[in-house]
Amino acid sequence: SAASDVYKRQVWNNIQINDKRVCIELLAGKKRGTGILSLLDETCRMPSNSNTNSNLTFVQKVYSAYPKNPCLVAPEIKKPIPLVKKQLSRTEGFCVKHFAGPVNYDCTTGFVEKNNDSIHPELEVVLSQSKDTILSSIFSVESARKTSGTRFSTISSKFSDQLVVLMERLRRCSAHFIRCVKPNALQKPKEFEGGSVLSQLRCSGLLETLTLMAKGYPTRCSYKDLHGRYRSLMPSVLSSLDPPTFSLALLKAIDVPRDSYVLGASKIFFKAGQMSFLERLRNETKALAPELVKKIRIWLLKKRYFRVVHTVVACNRFGHILKGMVSFNKLRTLAMTVHI
Repeated sequence: SAASDVYKRQVWNNIQINDKRVCIELLAGKKRGTGILSLLDETCRMPSNSNTNSNLTFVQKVYSAYPKNPCLVAPEIKKPIPLVKKQLSRTEGFCVKHFAGPVNYDCTTGFVEKNNDSIHPELEVVLSQSKDTILSSIFSVESARKTSGTRFSTISSKFSDQLVVLMERLRRCSAHFIRCVKPNALQKPKEFEGGSVLSQLRCSGLLETLTLMAKGYPTRCSYKDLHGRYRSLMPSVLSSLDPPTFSLALLKAIDVPRDSYVLGASKIFFKAGQMSFLERLRNETKALAPELVKKIRIWLLKKRYFRVVHTVVACNRFGHILKGMVSFNKLRTLAMTVHI
């Protein structure tokens, strides 16, 4: 997703997002002409001796094309269900692990034949000449589409074409979604069926979104923006600091909890609610300016002090390492001399 890509570039990727790209590639394929829908379309176009043979051929093609796909498994054996006479075998169907859960696909009852959406040309002409304006307009459009291409039509090909158009439209604009939850099967007010509501929330991905918001950092602000927003409120000694140092010093001065933000390569990632605190601080900075300047100066002095201490410690350790290397070389030279 876009959020995980930003985390990879700026910070790290410690948030696991349920990515169903493997399942999408199984159904629609990585490129046009691949995937289960394309295999169904291909099998539907090929002549067969019987409906049973075409269904079995389709199942074999699916397993042969994607033998290692984790989202494609043999039909799951479930508890006996009323009106279901038998369980599916591997040769009679397959199971796809969708985002909402595994779904068994029974290919023994005309699965391939149902995909055929072609209409006899003579019947199509009759329907296009219907006195019903809606019916005649629908089949006149269908006739125009089929005239420009092949007359053989399948449901899977139509679905794939509609999906391509939808994705192209989504990429051209900024999409906003409203999650609608059906409270109960009877559609009565003030009645909630817990199991049904929870299932809808899981299928819509809302739980994963909330988890990402809770564990992640949805609010972002670049160092340059934060520096430009608050540097005019600080004295020149502090406003002249580089943007990353100034931003970190400001957060330390106003006591922002360390676990509520993460420093990225060019941005600061805040947890929900932290940016509103900074906006309120902007309105009260004139009264708090002396105290903020004092805290920032103390933090800078501490930072420089610890930097000097770490430098001295590193130099001492490096000096001991050099002395050890010199002593080792002397001993090795002496050993070689004695050996000769």
